[in-house]
Amino acid sequence: MRFTGSFRFYFLLAAVLLLVPPAHAVDIPLGPSQPCTVGWEPNFSFDLSQPMSMVLANGSVFLSSVDGGATFPVTTYSPAAAGDGIVAIDSQNRAFWTYLLNNPWETAVEQINPATGAVVGSQYIFPYQIDSGGVTVRDDKAWIAADANPGSSYKDSVYLVWSLNRTGSQLVFSRSRNQGVTWSTPVTITPLSDQAWSGHIAVGANGNIYIAYRDSKSGAVSDTINVITSTNGGDDLLAGNVSTAQAISSIPLLPAQLTGSSGVTGIDFWLLGQRVPYVLPDPSNAQNVYVIANSPNGSNPGDVYFASNQGSGWSSTQILSNPNPTTSFRFFPMGAVDSTGTIVVAWYDTYPGTLNTSNLYELNVYGTLSHDGGRSWVRDFRINQNTYSPTTITTRIGEYMGLGAA
Repeated sequence: MRFTGSFRFYFLLAAVLLLVPPAHAVDIPLGPSQPCTVGWEPNFSFDLSQPMSMVLANGSVFLSSVDGGATFPVTTYSPAAAGDGIVAIDSQNRAFWTYLLNNPWETAVEQINPATGAVVGSQYIFPYQIDSGGVTVRDDKAWIAADANPGSSYKDSVYLVWSLNRTGSQLVFSRSRNQGVTWSTPVTITPLSDQAWSGHIAVGANGNIYIAYRDSKSGAVSDTINVITSTNGGDDLLAGNVSTAQAISSIPLLPAQLTGSSGVTGIDFWLLGQRVPYVLPDPSNAQNVYVIANSPNGSNPGDVYFASNQGSGWSSTQILSNPNPTTSFRFFPMGAVDSTGTIVVAWYDTYPGTLNTSNLYELNVYGTLSHDGGRSWVRDFRINQNTYSPTTITTRIGEYMGLGAA
């Protein structure tokens, strides 16, 4: 498995998956040697046929590795990218990179040759929209997924979901069947009343599309996590049929201060990413799909929640076992499932609760894993080597971390 953390732009190389927690591993720096000023929000994708080959987006940079992340010799910099970079690889090892443009806020997609870093064809930009009041509608936080499954009827289709921010927020969906050369007209897949900011998209081993988002209706006493499923390559979504959306369960409502500036004692940075749930299809068994999310737990402003669907409907969310004190604030969880069905989850953690000279919590990255579909989990283990010590001017460390398993 591989972890990336946005603070200090480190790529965290964890030990091989074992029945016991791995010890923390050596941090491999990414950001300082790359031609970018923004290095938060790393994300990466594996070539399923060659697990040591991967691509990574880090701020405005695309990187490629063929040695499991020990080195990243291929680097492509996009001066137009304002961030929010996400990558995906199809069955032919073609890489797709989506990111947010600035002024106006538009979603862009490029196909990149992982071997050279060269752009294949031309950049595709989804034109921005104007609402009825004449105001530009701002795109935000796109997630991209490619169907890399050789046996899928929709093999090598590429899917994109992102937010349109009007008076509220809605998710839109688009699909490409020709490696990103053209894309379907974007369609809205959530009602404005759901206030769905940033949905996460993934493709299962059978080609099913899954989109998870948080229903945060104004005035609600709890949030509902919804999962939209398409079993026909997105045809139903493009036709406006989202009747397959399933509500997992309600979880504690995120306080308003956790979706903007922190408001948490000892934390002084943006926590908007706490609103995003992540959907994790099991590549070893198409029947198994999992979701992780972040939400309060009693007096603790942030904990890690997990739900599973193993063919008989969604389970209730459970809080992953946490041997650390309840005062430990856990946030920005990310998950992945490897080729054997092992589930890996990692998050930022304030444990053991040490404060720096700015009276802010020092941060570590902790994780856990399950070999039995989430019925049991190993004891939490620390992943990073070097503790991150934020300052009073560190108001952004991104909105998510990167994690992958092969």
